[in-house]
Amino acid sequence: MAVTVVQVNAYNLDMGTGGAVGQTLAFPTQGCLLGSCADSPQRALLPSGTISCYSTISFGGKIWYTQSTLAQLVTAWNA
Repeated sequence: MAVTVVQVNAYNLDMGTGGAVGQTLAFPTQGCLLGSCADSPQRALLPSGTISCYSTISFGGKIWYTQSTLAQLVTAWNA
């Protein structure tokens, strides 16, 4: 059975670089927990505030941050 995936530009803070590392990744539509961080005052990933994230994807024991809103992610996951 084929696995459906969604391509997302995501950032992870735990990549050991001292800052956010952005990658284009494909997440499976099953097994991910989507969340919103739009109301969080900590949503700016870099000290300069140049990257603001609005949602999270929890997968594989890691949290990935995206510039997409939760509504945009839900739409992509349900497409």
